[in-house]
Amino acid sequence: MTLENRSAAPTRLPLARLPFGRDALPALAVTAAASLTQLDVTAMAVALPVIEAEFGLGAVGMAWVMDVYSLAFVGLLFAAGAAADRYGRRLALVVGVCVFAAASLLGGLAWNGTSLLAARALQGVAAAFIIAGGFAMLSLAYPDPGRRARAFGLMGVVTGAAMALGPAVGGLLTASAGWRWIFLVKLPVCLAAVWTVLRWGAESRDPEGRPFDPAGLLLLSLALALPVHAILRADGTAVSRWVELAAGVAMAAAFVVQQRRRRRPMIDPLLFAQPGSIGIGLILVLLSVAYWAVLVYLPAFFQAAFGFRPEQTGIAMLVATLPMVAFPALGARLVQRRGIGGTAAAAFALMAVATAALAVLAMQGALSVAAAVALAAAAGSGAGLVNAQVSAALIAMAPAGQAGMASAVATTLRQAGYALGIACLGLAVRPGLEGGAAYAGALAVAAGAAAAGLAVAVLLPRERRPG
Repeated sequence: MTLENRSAAPTRLPLARLPFGRDALPALAVTAAASLTQLDVTAMAVALPVIEAEFGLGAVGMAWVMDVYSLAFVGLLFAAGAAADRYGRRLALVVGVCVFAAASLLGGLAWNGTSLLAARALQGVAAAFIIAGGFAMLSLAYPDPGRRARAFGLMGVVTGAAMALGPAVGGLLTASAGWRWIFLVKLPVCLAAVWTVLRWGAESRDPEGRPFDPAGLLLLSLALALPVHAILRADGTAVSRWVELAAGVAMAAAFVVQQRRRRRPMIDPLLFAQPGSIGIGLILVLLSVAYWAVLVYLPAFFQAAFGFRPEQTGIAMLVATLPMVAFPALGARLVQRRGIGGTAAAAFALMAVATAALAVLAMQGALSVAAAVALAAAAGSGAGLVNAQVSAALIAMAPAGQAGMASAVATTLRQAGYALGIACLGLAVRPGLEGGAAYAGALAVAAGAAAAGLAVAVLLPRERRPG
């Protein structure tokens, strides 16, 4: 199955055709649970300076608060999928939501940096079961391919909006009630999601489903954790960092070889058997570096450049990220006219120009509040055009019956890019510089990732349009 002959179907998100009655409750329940996991990815960003002041984490510690979640999530996502197949998809989702609630309670009661990191790691583990169980439930609850695609589209749009609005929500909660409520506010939503899933979601399992693959999970986890640790480590020589980075690349190569040799791999190699799918995978990673990782540092940038308080930062982030909610529909129309490659190229070009301008003006000390928010919103507009569409494109390239696996791969690539992006941008922050100039290097790294995404998008195979 090639990119050309599947070009039209994946990119439309006609969500209105998904009936919002009793029939839609499984999709709405799964979407609510999945949105919690994605909201948590970015909502902590605004609160990090306040948490750092309370616990004395330092720059590296703050980066780990964000990355430990993603590392746990990616490391266990496919194991959670195997467990969901074997012991029950609904059970996996419910257990994931319950553990997520417990981890959120622990985060809200955290008494030091170690307990906070433990809560974030446990949230990442729970999120893996929520996403794995939720994907499987959606695939089985909507056997019709069209309605299944719309259900996945609904979840993609809503979870993307949750990630985009996370910093604004985190800032407003930190200012009004304290950073701990970023964790505690999720508890009633978790309870509602569990009730809805138990009430309306059907259980299913496959005792002979995908087998557990401990070796593959270990290789995948090391392939991501070693580079992140190498970048963030505060000790060691340059040589030891490069050795650790090389070891991470070797683990990634070993994972690919190991998966190709398995009769039932965690990631079906057929998904990446064509240049188009490889390019889409790279775009997912680069989008996370070029935009989502920036959202972690943008609140601190606003605070350093303009002296914003948390509530002011939250408002600025809300304005900056609103395009992520408003632009997916336009992105869907553009894909129909220009294809995923043309749309992604335009989106990455906008992100690259806006982020580079932000970096240059910050370094020169010539940045106003209005210009900073406008440029951040322009970058968000680019991301909004392509965020949901690129995941839909990868899912559509999957062999028949593997939409859940392709969705899990898309989520893994996003989270991997997010974790690596946080580490790389953090390495480029220069605390010794004054104001927003301290973050100019991080913004320049993001602009470089957007430029790389533009190059990949231009090189994507052309799609054959209907007629």
